[in-house]
Amino acid sequence: MVSIIITLYNKDKSIRRAILSAINQTYRDIEIIVIDDCSTDDSKKICEEYNESIKLYSTEKNSGLPNSRRLGIEMAKGEFITFIDADDYLNHGAISECVNEHKRTNADIVQMKITRRISKFNIPIKFRSKYNKNMGLDACLYNVDLFPAQCWGKLYKTELLKTAKYIDYDGFWGEDRIFNIPIFASNPTFAIAKNAKYNYTWGGTTSSNFDIDTLQEYKKVYQLKRDWAISYGYERYIPSMQNELVELLKYHVRQLINSCSMSDTDAINWLKNELSLSFWSSFNTNLDARTIYNSENKSTTRILKKQFSKILIQF
Repeated sequence: MVSIIITLYNKDKSIRRAILSAINQTYRDIEIIVIDDCSTDDSKKICEEYNESIKLYSTEKNSGLPNSRRLGIEMAKGEFITFIDADDYLNHGAISECVNEHKRTNADIVQMKITRRISKFNIPIKFRSKYNKNMGLDACLYNVDLFPAQCWGKLYKTELLKTAKYIDYDGFWGEDRIFNIPIFASNPTFAIAKNAKYNYTWGGTTSSNFDIDTLQEYKKVYQLKRDWAISYGYERYIPSMQNELVELLKYHVRQLINSCSMSDTDAINWLKNELSLSFWSSFNTNLDARTIYNSENKSTTRILKKQFSKILIQF
């Protein structure tokens, strides 16, 4: 049996599609568990329409996505587990394709193909089709482009998830990577189900809105990964993790520039104050506030000019 865990918080516009994509799977030996994390919209009401087909559990207080996933794992009775976010959905044959790939390879984790949905456009997410044993952990710790580090879009052996020593984190950025670190570090075998598709909807609150406090989440995730690496003998990853955080800092500056929420002077002073913190003192790279800001400001200007030129060509 496959346990399909749908995590939900205030997604009344899309939760029905996610549930129906699970109910309508061609593979029939399934249970569907929906964890509603105290939604305040009509999400729970919509779920209750499918009480004969799903197991609905509502948390007593809003406690975040990682906790919802762990609750679902505790409840799961299937030999395998897969996750669906409430604004995403599976193609009808996804579970069947994954199970067949497992039977063929005996893989611990079967990866689906992923399609990113942006408005009316479907864009396949490319990743390396030939997996090596370190690629998943590398993706979680410092280079997400190597391999999908997300929890969704995978069929896991349930035993892997029930026995993992999870890193305690209830934040809103990088939670999938933090979740998968101890799982990928256990050296699971992987396979890819080429005809199984997970449809990921891009453009939610965490992927499209700028928040100046997001940098603190980047730093928190880095610190958790660093502490884990030191505890389990993966110190060799720390320089690469630092490089990734510096790139995230630069990305944050670009977002700050685009948001126009500060003057140049205020933004540079904010960056100077940030970089003066002891947190950054161990980073072996030049972190000069004005240099970073000017570089990202020029980069942003070039990008905006290029986009503006494309628009003008249409007229």
